[in-house]
Amino acid sequence: QTGKNRIHCTSAGSLAQCGRSAETSDAGQVQGARCRIGKHIVTDADVDSTSLDSSAERFLASHADPRKAPVLADGTLVDDWRVTAFLGRGGSGEVYRVVKDPGNGACDSGKSAALKLLIREGDTARSRFLRETTLFAQMDNPAFPRFFAKGEIGGRPYLIMELLEPRTLPSSDAHVASFLLKLCDGVDALHHMGYVHRDIKPQNILWRTTTSAPVLIDLGLAKDTTREHDAVGTSLTLVDGHAVGVGTPGYAAPEQLVGDAISPATDIHALGMLARECFGGRPPRAWERVIRRAVSSVPAYRYPDIAAFARAIRHRHWLRNWLFCVAFPVAACGIASASFLFQTRPVTSSSSPISANSSIPRQTSDIAEHRRRLVREINDKLQTSRRYALMGSQKMDDIADSTEHLSITTNKDEKTALLARIGRLQSELNECTRLQIAATNGIDVLRNKLKAMSDSESMPQVPR
Repeated sequence: QTGKNRIHCTSAGSLAQCGRSAETSDAGQVQGARCRIGKHIVTDADVDSTSLDSSAERFLASHADPRKAPVLADGTLVDDWRVTAFLGRGGSGEVYRVVKDPGNGACDSGKSAALKLLIREGDTARSRFLRETTLFAQMDNPAFPRFFAKGEIGGRPYLIMELLEPRTLPSSDAHVASFLLKLCDGVDALHHMGYVHRDIKPQNILWRTTTSAPVLIDLGLAKDTTREHDAVGTSLTLVDGHAVGVGTPGYAAPEQLVGDAISPATDIHALGMLARECFGGRPPRAWERVIRRAVSSVPAYRYPDIAAFARAIRHRHWLRNWLFCVAFPVAACGIASASFLFQTRPVTSSSSPISANSSIPRQTSDIAEHRRRLVREINDKLQTSRRYALMGSQKMDDIADSTEHLSITTNKDEKTALLARIGRLQSELNECTRLQIAATNGIDVLRNKLKAMSDSESMPQVPR
């Protein structure tokens, strides 16, 4: 749009806005026009309205929306596959549902698949599509769609692969972990081939209808990290006249948006953002530390590789597991030995319990006072045991944070300080555990004293 409006150039795959403000005078000259594409800035001193219009037309032509009518009509025969339905259109291609034509007598006739056809013109788009086809043909991993065939029709390359279906992202703890671990397996295989996906997002994840397993699609932006200059995988998205890098805003790592070096850490950032999206932006506490490190703005602070990220997901409940394996059994022993304290014995024919502060019939005041004192001491030790358990939990959190920082820092002095702090925290954790066990044993001793004072008529109820 020209005149007094901004000049916007959009495509199906990305948003590109060209020009800050362009106002047209009565003479038809462009005043104050300013256009940034990459590092080049064009002002009204450089071009007149005619040259700007021709440049805008060329820019619009190169980013024109695909035609509304599908390129392939239903019933079109593509090699041994027949088109049965048009499924959708993306930024550079169209997707169709195809079935194996029974006319050739093949044993797999009638099998359904998906055909992706390149519709965008240009050498760069074609090179990307052909490389994506090659990657799918080479991939032998359940996290990527199965490859069936490739070729050209009407001068346009196509790719036939497994037919998948869209679904919503998982949201429960176990399902999110299983979902991400399966994706990590595929992304790790892609990294070992020397490629970085660069566009991991919910729109590029589909599911198998048979196994409900997630599948990562669209390798059009995959970058070959083994090459210093990867012309095919380099592309910029223009927003308001500024080059903002490759990928999808909201999932792309900062280094993508500013044109810095791309590494496997770029995909780790996208997986961390995907994990956060699964929980609606509010991950559980067990996931907070995992996601916080994965989405760090500094690539060196993220997990060193996909395998480390997957281990962090598997061990996200290490604190809970430690409590169940160590702290809880110790406390359970003391609680089991003092379980009789939580039982109520009848005082008279009535079943009403007797509290620690109530009068105790048929006993001297000294015995009653001694019983109440034992009950108070037991309550105090229970509170002490809980307090030391909480302190131990806090110490373990501090140890985990220090250990995480130790794994990413490169400063020798800082490493020495962190090691000393971890040692000190471990000693404090051991002391908390010892004091908690001592409090539990104290409860058992008091229980034995109280039991020795019990008689057949009454016993004060021990508050929980």
